[in-house]
Amino acid sequence: MAVTHDDLAEYCGLSSVPTGAKLAEFDRFLNSAKGHVAARTSRVDGTVTLPVVSEGGRALALPAVFSATIGTVTSPSGATVLPVSTNPMAGVVQVATGEAGLWLVQVVGGAVPAELELAVLEIGRHLYNSQRITLRTDLADGVSAPVFSIPRRATELMEPYVMPGFA
Repeated sequence: MAVTHDDLAEYCGLSSVPTGAKLAEFDRFLNSAKGHVAARTSRVDGTVTLPVVSEGGRALALPAVFSATIGTVTSPSGATVLPVSTNPMAGVVQVATGEAGLWLVQVVGGAVPAELELAVLEIGRHLYNSQRITLRTDLADGVSAPVFSIPRRATELMEPYVMPGFA
C-alpha cells in the first residue's frame, strides 16, 4: 500500500512524523496495518518475492495473491527461468521443466484501491491511539475499557476485497 509515514501522521492529527524511538514504534503501527490489509485481501504493494515449494511438477501454485504481473522466477538450483505461461489472477506459473524444491517467484502488485489505503490509515491510527490511553481498573464511572480489535470501519472498507476463506 502506498501509505507513508507522513500520511499516517496527518491522519493521526500529528504535526509531523515522530522521531527517534517513537519512529520505530510508528513504523511498526504502519507496517502492521499494511500487513493486516495485505493478508486479508492478498494485495501486495510494489514487488515481493514469494517462496513456492514444488514436488517437481511444471505448474507452480502461488499463495493467494492479487497481482498484476509475474516477474523473475528462480529455480531451486538458482537459475533464472522464463515461465512458459502465467496466470496471476489464478496464481499459476507454468515453467518448462519441473524441478522439486523451493522456487522463488517475484510478484508485482497492481494498483491498490483507495478503500484499502484508507483501511490501512484507520488501522494505523487505531494502533497509534491505543498506545496513548491510560488503562483504568475503575470503570464504575461509565468510562468504557479500550478496544484493541480492528476497527469496524476498516473491516467494512476491506470487505469487498477480502479473499475467499477469510471471515
